Amino acid sequence: MGGLCFATLSLRHFVPLFVVYSFFKGPVATGPFLFRSTFGLMCGLLLLKIRSGGFKYCSSLRAVCLCLCIVFDLVFAIVMMNFTVMVMDALLRETSPSREVNIYWQGTYYFFSFVSVLDVLLAPLPAIFLLRALHTSRYSYWQPKRDEGFRRLLNAFLVRPSLLPDRHSVSALRLLTPICLLFFIVAAVISLMVGAVFLGVFGSWIPGQRCDTTTMGDANCYVLDGACDMIDPSECLFPFPSSFFMRPDSESSTGWKVRIPIESSLPLNSGGRVTLDLDAWNVLDGFSILAPMLFRLGDGKIDVDRKSLRPDNKVSERPEDSIPFSVNLAESHTLLIDVETARPVPHFVELDFALKEEGFGYVLILQPAAPLRYSAHYVVAVRRLRNVKDGQLIQPSTTFTALRDGSGDPQRQAVFEDTVFGTLARVGWQRQELQIAWDFRTGSWEGSEGRARHMVLDSLEQMRSSFFIPKFEVQDVVAEQCDAVISRGRQVWGRMKIPSYTSQPGPGHDLFTIFKGGVPIRSGDVDVQFASLIPCSVLKRKKSEFILNYGHGILGTRAEAVQQRWLEGLANRTNSILFAVDFAGMSKFDLPIVFKILLSDLSAFKVVPAQLMQSFVNGACGIWYLRNLLRTNAAFKSAGSETISSSTPAYFYGVSMGGVLGAGYTLSSPYLTRSVLSVPGTPLALLLMRSLDFKSYLKILKIQVLRPTHLRLALSLMQQLWDPGESSGWLSHNESFAGKRFLIQAAEGDAQVSIIGADILARALGAVRFPSPHHKYGISEIAPAEDGYLTGGSARALFTEFYFDGVKPQPQLNLPAAEETDPHELPRRDGRGLRQVAAFLETGRFLQTCSADGCVGPFQPMSAL
Repeated sequence: MGGLCFATLSLRHFVPLFVVYSFFKGPVATGPFLFRSTFGLMCGLLLLKIRSGGFKYCSSLRAVCLCLCIVFDLVFAIVMMNFTVMVMDALLRETSPSREVNIYWQGTYYFFSFVSVLDVLLAPLPAIFLLRALHTSRYSYWQPKRDEGFRRLLNAFLVRPSLLPDRHSVSALRLLTPICLLFFIVAAVISLMVGAVFLGVFGSWIPGQRCDTTTMGDANCYVLDGACDMIDPSECLFPFPSSFFMRPDSESSTGWKVRIPIESSLPLNSGGRVTLDLDAWNVLDGFSILAPMLFRLGDGKIDVDRKSLRPDNKVSERPEDSIPFSVNLAESHTLLIDVETARPVPHFVELDFALKEEGFGYVLILQPAAPLRYSAHYVVAVRRLRNVKDGQLIQPSTTFTALRDGSGDPQRQAVFEDTVFGTLARVGWQRQELQIAWDFRTGSWEGSEGRARHMVLDSLEQMRSSFFIPKFEVQDVVAEQCDAVISRGRQVWGRMKIPSYTSQPGPGHDLFTIFKGGVPIRSGDVDVQFASLIPCSVLKRKKSEFILNYGHGILGTRAEAVQQRWLEGLANRTNSILFAVDFAGMSKFDLPIVFKILLSDLSAFKVVPAQLMQSFVNGACGIWYLRNLLRTNAAFKSAGSETISSSTPAYFYGVSMGGVLGAGYTLSSPYLTRSVLSVPGTPLALLLMRSLDFKSYLKILKIQVLRPTHLRLALSLMQQLWDPGESSGWLSHNESFAGKRFLIQAAEGDAQVSIIGADILARALGAVRFPSPHHKYGISEIAPAEDGYLTGGSARALFTEFYFDGVKPQPQLNLPAAEETDPHELPRRDGRGLRQVAAFLETGRFLQTCSADGCVGPFQPMSAL
């Protein structure tokens, strides 16, 4: 009966199992609970099978096995409880001094805490039967009667203490044993399914994914009419993006809508035939203005010679070294051209060494060197690329050859003749040289970044209206220590009520709209946590020069603004008040959602940019609170004087992910006029595979997306939705730049945010740079005046690169730089960089703080500030 009790108690693990299963929408994350339930059921049922009776060795064996099972289960329960509490404390507790649980995760925190404690309490329960059996074996006179009235049912479950069960216990055995056996079979089957998912057995069959030039007539080929673009037969969605996956729509801003059929979608490894839900993509009115173009040549199984990517037949030391060739119409081997203006767009092309797929050639990635125009039409064309094996020109696919020769599908042939071949003929490209060509359209400002801009402006209007009652609470104040020995400013932690534009407040929710893709509208209010640091210099002067809105790193929190000594030193130097809110969607409180997306629900990625747009609202409203309400609170006063006024300027300082999001964050806000972007970059699709930070997340994503080609497509699809939340989507809308100035600081060899992304960001912002021996395409160089400041006042952005001694350069391939020499932390802490930042924030002017050769040499400590 002890074994039956052990097996029955193992069913308790199904409660958290079903909760986790429903959250992750699949069995992959339920592994620990499946293991424990399966183990418990198996051990309990095995104990039942051990023969009972008068044989002492059988009884002893059963007692020993039960004892071992109980000990193991109890130890495992204690370990799991400690691990669960530790993880939940790290992820779900606020970083404020009070360490309260995040308001939107309280239910989850207390549920799993209760389950963990209950697990430990129930684990030793089967020991009751073991102890009673041992007691009976020594004191045989202690025997309850068989019929005890109201205790009969109790005895059926607590068991008479002898090793032989009575008739009530037998009834319990007959009832519960089949139930436990059934649950054991179910748990074992699900466990095998989870293992199969991890091994990639499931999820490999999806219509539209098994066709190539050799299987078009095969009965096993699942391509449906119109689902796949066969000008690149290596992958259903290739080439991507393409107008092939768009349809006319008179109601959209561009006159077009993205329409990717479900048969063309990516297969997801979620324990069955599941595809990526494309609803969030099929409401777009065009493609991203900075996402890469993806394609292969021929039948997709040929590797391209890297030397043939450039007309001079040389391998670029860095991919961007080939950008100047891309705008040479006579010589370039690849072309990205604006159909309306017939102007070539600067770009570079590289092979995808990061995600090579066995049996296929490398995917070619054509990356624009600067953002494209909104609501524009582009043509991509490729010629003269050669096979790496024999050096011969690669022949185009059968479908594209037919289109090129004028014998393709009549309807599509007409489109190609008018748009693709017609545009290429205008710039002198001969169609007989083409190996592949196609067109695509970019989305509108209104359908992308304009939605975030609307949210920010509407929220501020709501805050000023009589229908909204602003409310804030200062929750924690850490007193300052300002003396000759210690200089630690005052920390202020609190929360404020802000208009919400998501379907529900808190992590993991999409924008609230009347119809899909529509303008977001206010759905209610959200409590937003903030942190602020008032440095000793401000407390002594009783006045701040400006508010410095800090943007934290990837999956960080607002706590970075008040806990980093180098940042406090900058605030002291500039007499500024630090202020920060979490980047909703990319803070540590969003990690469970991010983990869910990567592990089992890629279709839910849409909530990340939605949350980021809400964080733009939170930041702008936070500055409004500072200027209008928080400034009157005692926590923000010094000796009774207000340290902030209603006209105190507000600037931004973003680091790493804060720098990646910073340009969009700054351009969306009517308050921020100066912005420092430290080690930033754009676009996301380029940065991820070049980042060491993404390596662990990529391993998780590979469980859901099996093929390397599909992983590359997934990153590009994510970029389509990501644009409004980061810098890249805002950089082609000149009206947003009015009155804004930027300082960009990056480091060569950065292994977390590639400097290649910083180059693209600098070009997009129209940045200039001080003279340097390292040439950058499209970024002008201007010498400083005698006082060290940039001459003239027309430049709205400055790009400063650091070349630290001993740092290995960016690799030629699309891989992360060397981890052992990663300088990601150095620019923000280097004395030269900090002096430049301080001068920019204080004066709005760009100061040369390095030598005539640029910011080269060893790291200089921030004591030089």
